[in-house]
Amino acid sequence: LPKHLKRLPRGVLRLDEVKAVMAQPDLKTPLGYRDRTMMEVLYATGLRAGELVALRLPDVDLTKKAVRVRHGKGGRERLAPLSTPCCRFLDRYIREIRPELVEGLRPAGNNWLKKAGTAEDFLFVSIYGGLFSPQWLSQVMKNYLHKAGITRPIQPVHGWRHTFATMLISDGMDVRYVQ
Repeated sequence: LPKHLKRLPRGVLRLDEVKAVMAQPDLKTPLGYRDRTMMEVLYATGLRAGELVALRLPDVDLTKKAVRVRHGKGGRERLAPLSTPCCRFLDRYIREIRPELVEGLRPAGNNWLKKAGTAEDFLFVSIYGGLFSPQWLSQVMKNYLHKAGITRPIQPVHGWRHTFATMLISDGMDVRYVQ
């Protein structure tokens, strides 16, 4: 039987769209800075949503410009390189922004203190100082795509992964290495 042709992913952002989305978070607020840092990590590494929310502080090595992904697909562990701008965002986020977020920025009913500080050593934390899910990350990214005026169908987080891979291949990297 003839082989089916594999199609390229449709949800790939162009460079101007990536810049437009990254310009959306307000870097003067802790949440805006956290969201921009997450975008930088996604764009620099091509991580999956579950891998991003599972990152811990010890997994980030800014001197080597790499992040260790402990729970990748199939339970595999790998190192992902970080870009210089990504390292700058991560450095400030870890030193200044994350400690503020771990304390919890706002109460949420009577049990917000139960959520505050429950993130342990996870890298990215919610507004309450606790963990967040890949679904929450997807919703946040979807909001930024909408604010940037991108109306075509793009998967909010996985689209960044496809964009990352497409940019690497268009810059001449071997497809096998990107895989």
